[in-house]
Amino acid sequence: MERPADEAWIPLSAGSQFRVEEYRKPEFEVTVEAAAAETRPGAEVPVEIGAVYFFGAPVADARVSYCIFRTPYTHHFSRPGPFDWLYGPGYGIVHEQPYAPGQELVEEGELTTDADGKARVLLAPPAGEELDFSYDIQVEVMDLARRTIHGAGQVTVTREPFFAAIDADRGFFSPGDRIELEVRAETAGRAPVAADGQLRFYRVQYEDDQEQLTLLAQSPLSLDDHGRAFSEFVPDESGVFRAEFSAPTDSDSDGAVTATREMWVYDDQFPGKRVRFANL
Repeated sequence: MERPADEAWIPLSAGSQFRVEEYRKPEFEVTVEAAAAETRPGAEVPVEIGAVYFFGAPVADARVSYCIFRTPYTHHFSRPGPFDWLYGPGYGIVHEQPYAPGQELVEEGELTTDADGKARVLLAPPAGEELDFSYDIQVEVMDLARRTIHGAGQVTVTREPFFAAIDADRGFFSPGDRIELEVRAETAGRAPVAADGQLRFYRVQYEDDQEQLTLLAQSPLSLDDHGRAFSEFVPDESGVFRAEFSAPTDSDSDGAVTATREMWVYDDQFPGKRVRFANL
């Protein structure tokens, strides 16, 4: 096949280069240990970076490069699963996971390890934040032989010392059903909290697009050492009902940790005019 005389040919090519180096076992390890894995906004947390050779000697006079990132933190409760030990609590529940925003760089710098192979940095989360945050400390340590090892640590900064949630076996019921509720409380590190609080039940109605709450029942509720308690509610008519658990915190403020759960009760006389639906 002959190429037409007026046709221009442009040669194209693409390629890349890479190096293959011999695998070398790491000769030292890096640890990042915070004085507290959980803290409140405005509370400073010392973070110690350590480097030690596997034969026991400290990695002295090593260059330490560190970056501190933060990401908005949202605590999620999940029912126990058979493979929590492998994947962690709440594995596979994609629809309940929030959108994961990008990390924000809040601090970076360089340090030098001392004679004990230690370097220290102070994490100082600002006070007055309107969100909870997870701080990730990423570290790179280079010894005098220019061998580089990475390490990482994490600190969770929350406005309240623990979280609470109310769970039910389903979301829709009929009048006369016995609704079994489970109240749970735990810290950001999933340690159970034996909280004492109040459990209230409300009827929820809307008049002129304003929420109207009618208190139906109230009783004290104490969670056990596993951070759990159970209660029941039997609705006598259709409509929307709300369970609310409130427990005081040990902080200096007068705030409380609150959890709510909506319960939809339906029959042939379902009062749709008393319910507010979102726009499509």
